[in-house]
Amino acid sequence: MTHDDYTAIQAVNFSRLKKLAASPRHYRVNHNRDTASRVVLRAMHAAVLEPAAFLRDFAVCEVTRNHTHKAYQAWLAEHPGAHALTVSEHAEVLAVRDAVLAHPEAARLLDGCATEMTMTWDEDGTPCKGRLDALGAGRIIDLKGYGTTDQREVSRAIARGWHHVQAAHYVAGARAQGLAVDRYYILTYETDPPYDVAVYDITPWLGIGERVRQEWLATLRLCQRTEQWPGRCPG
Repeated sequence: MTHDDYTAIQAVNFSRLKKLAASPRHYRVNHNRDTASRVVLRAMHAAVLEPAAFLRDFAVCEVTRNHTHKAYQAWLAEHPGAHALTVSEHAEVLAVRDAVLAHPEAARLLDGCATEMTMTWDEDGTPCKGRLDALGAGRIIDLKGYGTTDQREVSRAIARGWHHVQAAHYVAGARAQGLAVDRYYILTYETDPPYDVAVYDITPWLGIGERVRQEWLATLRLCQRTEQWPGRCPG
């Protein structure tokens, strides 16, 4: 399933659910523009996890990415359906790919995994969805471009991005498919030289992540039932 097909599924994913950390009012406004940085992130995932899709869906663009410029219009016509990467972005993607695949623990965990796996499930009447980076025997591996491999900084990034809640969401989805998953790994990489790579087992974070996720889902159901979507300070 392509990224666009996944996006079209009408269900609650983690990116939308975590907006409840701000307020229900923020949840209702679902603005997720496809920025250049997100395209690069997807390119990195594809290069590591789906090499054929990377070659199919991304291409180097040596002209300015401006839809009003004839040179870019010509590039788009020559590369229908492809996402444009600058020369430097393309080099960065390949450097990250090579670093991840050369990392012994990362390579071991990714070996034999199903990748970019789409899940849908119903949770007490709430349709949910998720897209796993990699699913192996009893484990989920999540690629994160935190830009650091320092354990303290990675822990802060996980907490700041609510990625322990994302982990719980994905584990719940996998188990709803009848899959026995009991380990969750964050594979983080630097996006600048020396392109260091590290793997962290965040399975101990799953319990608190699931409690927060259930609180958010309960809030969502309450707002849907009452048709009230308060902000941070409703007054």
